[in-house]
Amino acid sequence: MPFKRNLIYFVCPFKNNNEWRLNIRELMKYMHIFNNKKIVVVGQGDKIFDISKVRKEFNDNSIVFYAMPNDKNLGEVLPFKKMMEKVYSLDPCEFTFYAHAKGVSPKYQNRTNRKYMSNIRIWRNTMYYFCLRDPNLINRILSDFSCCGCYTNFKNIGNNSCKWFFAGTYFWFNNKRVFSRDDWEIDMCDRYSVEAYLGCRFSLEESYNLFVMHPHLAIPELSKEDWNDILPDFYKSIDFEHGLSKEKMI
Repeated sequence: MPFKRNLIYFVCPFKNNNEWRLNIRELMKYMHIFNNKKIVVVGQGDKIFDISKVRKEFNDNSIVFYAMPNDKNLGEVLPFKKMMEKVYSLDPCEFTFYAHAKGVSPKYQNRTNRKYMSNIRIWRNTMYYFCLRDPNLINRILSDFSCCGCYTNFKNIGNNSCKWFFAGTYFWFNNKRVFSRDDWEIDMCDRYSVEAYLGCRFSLEESYNLFVMHPHLAIPELSKEDWNDILPDFYKSIDFEHGLSKEKMI
């Protein structure tokens, strides 16, 4: 039976920075691995580009786009709820990847927080890379595990009752293992509910870490020395901050 791989993705294209475009350009390097549904929700509101700008940046007619008001309190939660309904399936060979454009918040453009942008770019680009570089690996993992992602953290987050989560909220899941649960619909606890989603429903043993376990919650505050400790020697030559060239991709 052939494997189906879906994409569900949330982007909020704030006008005061270019980070949303950089996210999309990084994601597009891996778009060929998605051979089934591709769904993108675009947050809309004050000081945010219209959905047409995002369509143009993706330049992919196979993507289904939806516009939703940007909810400052719940963030990606409502878009995630909508997209989950669109990829509902009990096919054991159907897998879904979720991510969002990371580092786009206007708060990272002020003088105090701008220093964190280097770390956020490394963080998101390592997640794109390790989650998407090898679709055959994902097929094998999700045939045995319920979900996989990077940066497993062993804490509760927000008002959610999880015991672990993938810090950064880039993850894959096996559709049947999620949607066969009575509690597959997301809880509306707070803006961290998507990050906590898998850890509220599956044990750590049902998950698979694609990169490193990292208990440090405040990844944006890591130093260059911290990143050198996290990155295996083989990957230290890759410029994760500025995005991967095609020549460097595995």
